[in-house]
Amino acid sequence: PLNYERKKTYTLHIEGTNTHVDPRFSYLGSFKDTATLKITVGDVDEAPVFSIDHYIMDVYENSPSGTEVGAVTARDPDSRNSPVRYFLDSKEEGVRYFRIDESSGLIRTTQSLDREDMSWHNITVIASEVDNPSLLSHVPVTVQVLDVNDNPPEIATDEEVIVCESSRPGQVIQTVTAVDKDDFANGQRFSFALPSQLPVNPNFTLKDNEGQGFTLIAHISSSNKLY
Repeated sequence: PLNYERKKTYTLHIEGTNTHVDPRFSYLGSFKDTATLKITVGDVDEAPVFSIDHYIMDVYENSPSGTEVGAVTARDPDSRNSPVRYFLDSKEEGVRYFRIDESSGLIRTTQSLDREDMSWHNITVIASEVDNPSLLSHVPVTVQVLDVNDNPPEIATDEEVIVCESSRPGQVIQTVTAVDKDDFANGQRFSFALPSQLPVNPNFTLKDNEGQGFTLIAHISSSNKLY
């Protein structure tokens, strides 16, 4: 395909030759002729062209509405260089979380984002020429929501612990771990302790397994029974 913006004219030199020359008439000449053909490429209005084929951006979760995420750029490839306008594909689910400046292509959030609810958003930006709005170009934009350590740890189980009254002192009766909805990069190590506002129970102690969970250990009371 020819491209008007790259090269507007071509010049071809064409030669026509008689392939069956009668030697009796060779004195008349070479029996060939040449011509020059000049081709002019006509300009066709083309849709805007984005600077890259796929944009990947990121923003921290819990950022306030209006936070800048990134910008896309497109240009008119035609010689007249018409201004370009941007808008989001309204048929996509992710559009409600973002808006775009129609002149600059700057994308901002419309609300606070939660990584634990949705860590990736996919939207499509559409560009059109001001002089010819019917010519459209599309580009995918992927937005990663970056983690903020905003969730407390949760005990992984809520089951009752059953202990026999004949349990020995120092016997392990349960090992419990915790989970965190936040990203592992923000740590999955926890510290464990019994609530300080509650009375101390002499029948049990808690051993912190270096942040990987805790072990509940049974003791024997003065009445030789476990409570």
